[in-house]
Amino acid sequence: MALYPLVAQSMAEAPTKKARTNEQPRTVIIGGGIGGCTAAIALAQAGAKVSIYEQAPQLMEIGAGINVQAVAIGVLERLGITEAMLVDPILGDGIITSKLEYYTVDGILIADEPVGRAKGDKYPQFSTHRAKFHNTLIAKAKEILGEENVHLDHLFSSMDRAEDGTITVHFQKMSKKGEASDKSTGIVAGHSYTLLNCVEIDKFRMMQLRNPWGEFEWNGEFSDGDPAWEKHPEVAKACKYENDKTDGCFWMDFYTWKKHYDVVQICHRTTKRDLALDVNESDGCCGVVKGCACGCLSYWCLCQGFCKIYCGEKTSEEVVDTGCCCLGNSGKAWKEDKATRV
Repeated sequence: MALYPLVAQSMAEAPTKKARTNEQPRTVIIGGGIGGCTAAIALAQAGAKVSIYEQAPQLMEIGAGINVQAVAIGVLERLGITEAMLVDPILGDGIITSKLEYYTVDGILIADEPVGRAKGDKYPQFSTHRAKFHNTLIAKAKEILGEENVHLDHLFSSMDRAEDGTITVHFQKMSKKGEASDKSTGIVAGHSYTLLNCVEIDKFRMMQLRNPWGEFEWNGEFSDGDPAWEKHPEVAKACKYENDKTDGCFWMDFYTWKKHYDVVQICHRTTKRDLALDVNESDGCCGVVKGCACGCLSYWCLCQGFCKIYCGEKTSEEVVDTGCCCLGNSGKAWKEDKATRV
């Protein structure tokens, strides 16, 4: 989410210079997620002229269950999002939570604690699906801002500042055709996909990707349900193929992947001081003791701790262009900060 006091403008519109007036400036929020909608509601109630621009063509039900703590419920109520809206079966479709319980993978209760009003807070704790909670915020934002000020299928492109101080922001559609997705391929233009897995079997080099939307998948060769899987059972076995068109995950061969994707972004994750402890939950109550014993042995007696603390690598904020000869593509990566290595 980004907030800008500026003049919103489509890529198709030509910017023009305007004399500075006493007209109230527009506040543009880029990103219509939970944070963006909440910020828009708060700013509008404070008197700002607000518009939301979201790159997704439609707001779909993605995500998982969430808990909204009592302090956040108090803030939402001051913004006009009432408890009744949060539990409404059409809007929030949530429940009031009174206690949280924590279990191991074997179903052994570790701990429990009261929450919300059961703990004595003024407001309740609320549990629901992320999408339902988002629906409540979207409905309130449209009510306050007006539906004409909530724009979908607007991908942020750039922003300019004129000599008189006026800021113009440019948006574009999610694809060159003005559509968010190409139904002929099942691929969304200008969209970031996650690379989950790579498998090489015989002459096939397979790539598994995931659409963060959780749906709308590749529909070419080796897509879910494609006859190529039956034609090449050894590939299906190596890839552990499952025909599920609702999870956003799909496979394609390497050469097809090169035709549709031209940018690869790689984040070199920081490992300096990256300490962790496995408490072996599957072993029940003895897992913590086992985890501490084995963890200390590995980190201090087998030198893993020394390597992590003193020889770890730290990722810098610098982004560099990378030539990728094996892929034939160009990409970007976060540069490793060599100075932090000992």
